[in-house]
Amino acid sequence: MWKILWNKYVFLLLLLLIAAGGITVTLKCCAAKQRAEEYTGTPEQDREIAEEMTAVFSPGHGLAERVLVVQQLRPTLNKMPREKRQAMQVNAVLTAVDRSLVRLSALPPEEKTKQIKLICEDAMLFHDTFRKLPQDKQRRIREIMTSGAGRERFHQLNATITTGLSPADREALGPAIKSWHEMLKGKTQ
Repeated sequence: MWKILWNKYVFLLLLLLIAAGGITVTLKCCAAKQRAEEYTGTPEQDREIAEEMTAVFSPGHGLAERVLVVQQLRPTLNKMPREKRQAMQVNAVLTAVDRSLVRLSALPPEEKTKQIKLICEDAMLFHDTFRKLPQDKQRRIREIMTSGAGRERFHQLNATITTGLSPADREALGPAIKSWHEMLKGKTQ
């Protein structure tokens, strides 16, 4: 008897969770459409979008969460010129990595080890994703990272690595740094 009642409660709970998820997705889609309609390209709007992307590209956010946020931003991003959109995305990733490295230096050792593992896994994921892109997109990303604001963010990231982290932290981040270097140099194998 209890088993039947328990199964009914579990089933009802699952239905409620599915309904809540559906409502949430619907609301987010409506909000994304409204945001795109209101987008005019002001610096404030661009800054808000860039911060949203930067936050989700921080290590610890899963691929599914990143895809969801980018999909929600897609209608707005599509209203931007391609160069602006790509630069915003690349800069968001560079800024997220830089911020995570700055935070890393202040963590206690046990948390630092976990964060380094997340950063390295994240770098490998980005490298794998990068390798799957067409050659022209890979080249465009490298161009963004090595010119203008991308170059400034990339130099800031290098400064954070070389001056903000201890030698032990840099060594532990070796796999991530190697992945970033390979992407920048165009090594995809």
